[in-house]
Amino acid sequence: MKKELQERLFQRHSKLFRQRELSKREPIMSRGIEVEGDGWYWLLDKLCECIQECIDRNRLEQIEFTQVKEKLSKLCIYTNYDNEKINGMIWLAGHLSGYICERCGAAGNVTRLEGLIKALCGNCKTDIENERKSLY
Repeated sequence: MKKELQERLFQRHSKLFRQRELSKREPIMSRGIEVEGDGWYWLLDKLCECIQECIDRNRLEQIEFTQVKEKLSKLCIYTNYDNEKINGMIWLAGHLSGYICERCGAAGNVTRLEGLIKALCGNCKTDIENERKSLY
């Protein structure tokens, strides 16, 4: 994900991304959001809004993301403690991410691309295949 989009998420949802500032205690989040494309930005932004609203409305302990990454073509988020409602939100976002192109945000599907498992729309898959063909 582009640094500008990551910074926007970090600023808008600073409570959830607090681990980013605590690199001595939790070095994984200091690497930032480990997602290649920008297609899941809006999904992650809306997820953060819903999680923070749930925390505030229900007066829950503030959770913090310890890692945000792509794993097996889906958005994968780890937190510093478990909450059933929030875990459900994170699971749903991860599941939905498999149907959203991780590069552009259009409707997509999980696909294999030269040994990699990616969530891509048809156009982005074709673009990547053409880019790789031109390298050889």
